Amino acid sequence: MPPPDRLEALATRAPPGSLEQRLAREVSGAQDAEAQVAALNDVLLEVDHALEASAGWPRAGTRIAAYGGMLLVIIAVISRAGPVAYFTLLALVLIATLASAAVGARARDLGRAQRKDLDALIDAVYGRMPKGAPRAKRRR
Repeated sequence: MPPPDRLEALATRAPPGSLEQRLAREVSGAQDAEAQVAALNDVLLEVDHALEASAGWPRAGTRIAAYGGMLLVIIAVISRAGPVAYFTLLALVLIATLASAAVGARARDLGRAQRKDLDALIDAVYGRMPKGAPRAKRRR
């Protein structure tokens, strides 16, 4: 389909309330090319912020599991619970920490996949950017 009709088709075919529909409506509502780029950048910034915020939870879970487990081990040592309790608590802490770390890795992978899918959608709607076009600066 010709490039000018792609945004309308995306807006009508995308599920109601989806990111794709919102992107198409906001970008197609802009008056000129510069306003379209600004609207597209706003939507992409919001998506990036949401992905970063959701990817932070597993890291927090890993820290909570590690510190909470260490606190339980310290309490067990102070109360002289015995070696079986120490090793049981250490095993539980290790399992919880590893599970949280695995969830974090999976969240990062899903975030990368979503970003890649979104880039493919934008390429499909707008086409590839020309070689001389300015690129976004990478975060350090």
